[in-house]
Amino acid sequence: MWVDKPLKFVLFVVFTFGVSHSVPNATQRNLQSERNDITTVLSTTSSSRKTTFWTEQATFPTYPTSANSVSSSSGQSNAHNTITTTSAPSTLTRCATTLGNSKTKLVIAGFYSDSSGQWDGSGLRSAANLALKHVNENPNILKKYELDIKWKDSRCQAADGVWAFHSHLVEEPKKIMLLGPTCSPDAEPVAQTSQRGNLVTVSYSAASPQLSNKERHPYFFRTYKTDIILNGPRIWLFKEFQWERIGSIHENTDLFTLTHDHLYDLLGEDIDVLVKEIFDGTPKTHQIKKMKNADIKIILVSAYEAAARDLFCEAFKGGLYGKDYVWILLGWYNFDWYHEGTSNCTKEEVETIVEESLYISMEAANFSETPDVMTVSGYTAREIKRQLENECWEENANATGLEMFGYDALWAIALGLNQTDEQLASQQYQKGCLEDFNYNSSDLAARSLGSLLFEKMNAISFEGASGYVDLPFGDRHGVVNIEQLQPYCNEGWHRSNFSCYKFVNETRNWIDSRQYCKNLTPERHSHLVSILSQNESTFLETKFKGSWYIGLTHNKSSGKLFWVDKKNEVVWWPESFNSMEKDSSCYIWNADTRTWESSTCNKPMHFICKRRADFKEQVIYTLYSNDTGVSDINKKGDFIWHGEVPTDRTQAKEVGLQRGAYRVLSMCAYLGIILAISFLTFNILARNHRNLKLSSPNMNNLIVIGCILIYISICILGMEVVDPNEVRVPVRAFCMLRLWLMSIGFVLGFGAIFCKIWRVYKVANFKSGPRRVVIKDSKLFGIVGILLLPDVLLLSLWTIIDPLEPESYEIDLYNYILHCNCKFFNAWAILLGAYKGLILVIGVFLAWETRNVEISALNDSKSIGLCIYTTTLLCVIGIATAFPFPNVPGYQYIVTSTCMLFCVTFVLLVVFVPKIRNIHKSPKFDRKSSTTSLHSSVSARIQSTSTIDIEGTDNNNGNTVIERFSSFWKQFSFPWKQSFNVDQTKATNNSTARNPARSTDDVFV
Repeated sequence: MWVDKPLKFVLFVVFTFGVSHSVPNATQRNLQSERNDITTVLSTTSSSRKTTFWTEQATFPTYPTSANSVSSSSGQSNAHNTITTTSAPSTLTRCATTLGNSKTKLVIAGFYSDSSGQWDGSGLRSAANLALKHVNENPNILKKYELDIKWKDSRCQAADGVWAFHSHLVEEPKKIMLLGPTCSPDAEPVAQTSQRGNLVTVSYSAASPQLSNKERHPYFFRTYKTDIILNGPRIWLFKEFQWERIGSIHENTDLFTLTHDHLYDLLGEDIDVLVKEIFDGTPKTHQIKKMKNADIKIILVSAYEAAARDLFCEAFKGGLYGKDYVWILLGWYNFDWYHEGTSNCTKEEVETIVEESLYISMEAANFSETPDVMTVSGYTAREIKRQLENECWEENANATGLEMFGYDALWAIALGLNQTDEQLASQQYQKGCLEDFNYNSSDLAARSLGSLLFEKMNAISFEGASGYVDLPFGDRHGVVNIEQLQPYCNEGWHRSNFSCYKFVNETRNWIDSRQYCKNLTPERHSHLVSILSQNESTFLETKFKGSWYIGLTHNKSSGKLFWVDKKNEVVWWPESFNSMEKDSSCYIWNADTRTWESSTCNKPMHFICKRRADFKEQVIYTLYSNDTGVSDINKKGDFIWHGEVPTDRTQAKEVGLQRGAYRVLSMCAYLGIILAISFLTFNILARNHRNLKLSSPNMNNLIVIGCILIYISICILGMEVVDPNEVRVPVRAFCMLRLWLMSIGFVLGFGAIFCKIWRVYKVANFKSGPRRVVIKDSKLFGIVGILLLPDVLLLSLWTIIDPLEPESYEIDLYNYILHCNCKFFNAWAILLGAYKGLILVIGVFLAWETRNVEISALNDSKSIGLCIYTTTLLCVIGIATAFPFPNVPGYQYIVTSTCMLFCVTFVLLVVFVPKIRNIHKSPKFDRKSSTTSLHSSVSARIQSTSTIDIEGTDNNNGNTVIERFSSFWKQFSFPWKQSFNVDQTKATNNSTARNPARSTDDVFV
């Protein structure tokens, strides 16, 4: 009688907790010694035996809760709880004989799970019952005995399994072995506990790798194969189709967790598991979203049926399905497991994701590869399968495909008992028999009998219905089937890909034709045919001739064409259809002319119906698998794909930006780098020339370095736009790298230009009269460093707090662009842009204020001002034209790259070409002339239309610098439009009076 759940849970805790602290390692025993022990004990007396195997109160030991409970300080022996089983004589039971027609009954404790549990394995019980019938009918096995099974429902739950085990122990009759349990959750605690009662366990469907641990489950065997052997075929499948990026998600149980951990250990560097998810109960939405965001197309799933349905429901809602997705699941589910809804999804929605995606499953081969070879039972595997189908039908049992394992499990028990009986009947064990078995683990003879049975089970091998069976160390290796859920059509229908078509010979009008198709197979959504592609049209042309109605109609209110299934828009039509009037309500397909034609809906015509195909699992490959690899690969069929073999990631298409555009811009950037390096070389080699010396060559070096960094950023800028797949690994780093390159390059290049124009402004802005203002290069470097510091701090915070990540933006169903983005991108961009904008504004102001200055010593002052104006103008143009269209593929890249290319190239040419030309005209270096000219020039009082004094007032009108700055924008005009006149003669005369000996690397007044 079943009790409430709390009592079951308490029993589960008591059994499992006790066992986890005290489980002797039976595999380490000296079995030969124990066989000798049983001989000694059994032969103690021949007539009056003092050793009793059955007492009035048979004992089953209580498991100690700690190591300290094994023995007490007083030396007293442990107490044992007693379980009343049955009365038995105080002497050894007489062994069975073959005299007469009666046989001694040996009872097996059976465990099963039906539809009320987590998994319906009721068909396995039918298989075991059929095997039991065959064993008892076989005269060559267990001649003195008859086997029987007492069944208990363990419901695939740990607590129910422990309670069923307890019930078997306390109820009559005595059980000699255990068959089951069905699932891993209930098999683990039972197998961990059973050896304490000398009970050998044989399961037919528990697959957890944890059960292979002989330290915890020493007396456990199984005819089913552990899920570990699926990992070798999984890896082989990944490599066969070059799937290098996968995701995995599994239910949080030992069965699935240990299997996946083993798989991760086997995977090499060629295969990356990008997403690893575990769920309890129901999968979460964020787990599906994580898969989708990571662009996972190959998804490995391990879960029980109910959890798998919940997972597919979440995947349906998250859009993680379709022809590009491959789901790899377990093959031991029921055949119709997905034809059932969940609490959040309908049956149709679950069916949609399974049938519209690519569904591959793997399972241990459940049927002999030689079905016509005689098995140990005297029947062939084919005959056994036929009998099993009848048994399941008569008992209304659910057939899972694992029934052959249940059949072989019972035969394994029978053979183990038979060999043990033969050993006991030999000379060495002539005074012992199977009836002497009991649960008392403290009884040496009973314990030795259990060990002997364990040894015989470990050595059996036979030809079974599921293939060749041998159980070394309790586990079984063997053949694995790789299967695919494939479409098929019933008789009278024609299949193309995942749809079925039926040509109806009778003629009807369009309305009746539509209704006829709808009523054919409503469960498969049959309807008047829709033609969605050129390939589908070509298929129909080859199958059907003439003219027939199609399911195309016209919505007069909206003016749109649509298909009657209301799921597919009209995205394809023949070329001739474009020139037709699309105002008719009905259309026909003329296969002879390959055109769609409008028609009156009342005209009787032939028509074609279309529906979704039916699906069934087909074996594609069989492989022999052990723990680490595969062999004997046999191809049994072909995979059916939606076109080509699916890839492990979204295939990027060239949308908007052609590869040629990237190559052209990158080539220009490479040429720019070569040009910049040439100018840098020139600047270093000719740094002591008079013409170059006066322009501060150290600042020129900074300008070149900044330009090179910007050129490099242009090359990186377009990588993810061209093909995200080719740069999938470094694109995350490139997002921040190119930002650093552009920002630092701008500050170095424009900062050096800024320092030059500031120097011109400083030199020009002094009162009349002798005065020296020394401006060394070290001071200019300091200014550049000050300008660089905020950039470095801001970029460092951005990189640490909210780094740019590659993000896909879907343009349509099949195309997307990849760009770098982060959570607070706009805020970071505004801060960085505002700082750069401030530098540009100040630079433009200084250039404007010095527009009329002409100093021969500062021979590039005009060109520097021109560079500032050009840089500012191109920055404004780039921002104004690129950023309003962030989602146009390649547009931003082309605009920004073009602006940067033109800007940095223009700066290099304006700064260095005049110097190269001047040096070419006067190649000789004249240090004295250089120094004299410098001193003469910088000592001059600037004669211009707007002479500025050092306090910041205009000598002509007294306006302050701040006032002129505010009116600067109103008077803006480019310097090449201004006319100016400097009295160079006066400057030269003034310089004669002041000619101190100073280094020409510094500018002073």
